[in-house]
Amino acid sequence: MIHRMHGLAVLCALATLTAIPAMADCASEDDVNQFAADYIARKPAKALGANGDMVDALCTQARLVEVLSEHMGPVIGEIWAKVVDA
Repeated sequence: MIHRMHGLAVLCALATLTAIPAMADCASEDDVNQFAADYIARKPAKALGANGDMVDALCTQARLVEVLSEHMGPVIGEIWAKVVDA
């Protein structure tokens, strides 16, 4: 029984440690601000969070929408409103 508990503890620790790097790919505020500035200036921009997963992409999208809405106005559309309010 002790060996099973030890194995379970090791498995949980490994699962936690391997999940941590996956959560770190949401683009930073500085990266999003630079991307937005390049976009507004119509200059080539570096990709944001190219190595992330869907959670990272949604996080980056939310940050980008916040920055771009300062220049382009509020987001229009029912789908985005549901995402932001969730």
